[in-house]
Amino acid sequence: FLFTLQFSRSVCISSSSNSSKSSSFTLSQIFHIFALDIFLSFLAFSHSVLNASAFEANPTRIELENGYYLETVITINPTQARSSIRSGTKTATYKDINGKALWSITVNGKFTYNGKSATCTSSTYSKANYSTSWKLSNAKASKNGATASASITAKLYHQNGSILKTIDKTVKLTCSPTGSLS
Repeated sequence: FLFTLQFSRSVCISSSSNSSKSSSFTLSQIFHIFALDIFLSFLAFSHSVLNASAFEANPTRIELENGYYLETVITINPTQARSSIRSGTKTATYKDINGKALWSITVNGKFTYNGKSATCTSSTYSKANYSTSWKLSNAKASKNGATASASITAKLYHQNGSILKTIDKTVKLTCSPTGSLS
């Protein structure tokens, strides 16, 4: 900064054409150009960072018996601009009357689309058990057309070992021809 204050003469830049004209820029003008360049670079960086975060849709809630419910959330992973590839997850979480998660099943789907059709290229699952009273089994993933699916069997056990409840759940993530996930 001190150097900038002491340096007050003009900087000349000659044009590369055959013309003998030269343009003269003051240090202040060069500083403003430099500051504008940094600002535009920052905007471009900020835009790419914002596009790099996953988008999570609002959860949907399906009410079940006794105040229990199933909450479903879709998360769309970031993609490059003008990409014809889309990926995301859909998670169904079984919750008690107090909102405590008991178990969940997630399908992770990867898709290609072109405006006329879409195809699921990969389907995987993950599961989580948050309660010792529930046991999860038979989890699997599949794909069909433009849909990725994951299914699971959840069983609620009594302390004596008897089964109190069995829930079979399938989660489906579908890609539209324009790349929208639902």
